[in-house]
Amino acid sequence: MKTGAFFDIDGTLVGCQTQKVLAAVMAKRGLLTASQVLSIFRWFLLYRFGAITESIQIRKAVYRAFSMCSKETMDSIFGEVWQKIATSRLREKMHRVVEHHRHQNSFLVGVSGSLINLCMPICEKFKIDHCYATNLKIANGRYSGEWDGNILEGWEKVNLLKRLAQQHDVDLQNSSAYADSYSDLPMLEVVGHPVAVYPDRKLRERALRKKWEIIES
Repeated sequence: MKTGAFFDIDGTLVGCQTQKVLAAVMAKRGLLTASQVLSIFRWFLLYRFGAITESIQIRKAVYRAFSMCSKETMDSIFGEVWQKIATSRLREKMHRVVEHHRHQNSFLVGVSGSLINLCMPICEKFKIDHCYATNLKIANGRYSGEWDGNILEGWEKVNLLKRLAQQHDVDLQNSSAYADSYSDLPMLEVVGHPVAVYPDRKLRERALRKKWEIIES
């Protein structure tokens, strides 16, 4: 069996929340109201401190705004977000971590509840072979505001890791997972080598108690 290396994306490979950057760009273009932006930023703050873990309702509210313009316009917005992230938000230390696993011929996976449109270029930059994130539905030349399947949050990430392990003959107990948020605790605990990356307070406490590896500046 082979080993795997599973990477959360927001806060782990990049020092930001990709959808938070997206909200700021959309607000600048007049596609989100001030109250919508405030609700989004409030949600991210509560999420960061582990007060909430479910994001379905906030996603429905924000993703509906995607249908206000053409797919081509939204794709240009996604491209602008990627340029902002690529300029200053990539975690250089994680490049070395990914390369270490690559040299070990590990099965490399990026996994996120964020949008595939934002996560794919990040995984490509880090040369991570497989990327799993939220796929938006398209109808009449626009993103409809709906998405395929379940959002990869909490135990949904665990279910994905287990499916991939079975499909690709990966030994999870000899594999590694990297994440920054306490909400990703289930994913971290399903592998034999969990690593907390620039962790939030609750994850740091758990990592110290469990004597997990912690990556920081």
